Amino acid sequence: MFRIAEVALRVDNLDRATEFYQGFLGFKFHHGEPGVVFLEIGALESPLGSVGHPQLLALFNRGKPTDASVSTFD
Repeated sequence: MFRIAEVALRVDNLDRATEFYQGFLGFKFHHGEPGVVFLEIGALESPLGSVGHPQLLALFNRGKPTDASVSTFD
């Protein structure tokens, strides 16, 4: 069965989006760096999960530049 390990969204307001996903949906902070936050959605029962990779929601600040040659972001 196919399972999704990560979903990434570009958001206009990183702080507000983080508060929404943590406060309203209960996602837990996993890690972050300037312009990006990773929130844990749940455990992943797959080969990725067996090595410690949880299901993650990645929130990227829309203002953070991305390399179009390696990204499918807008």
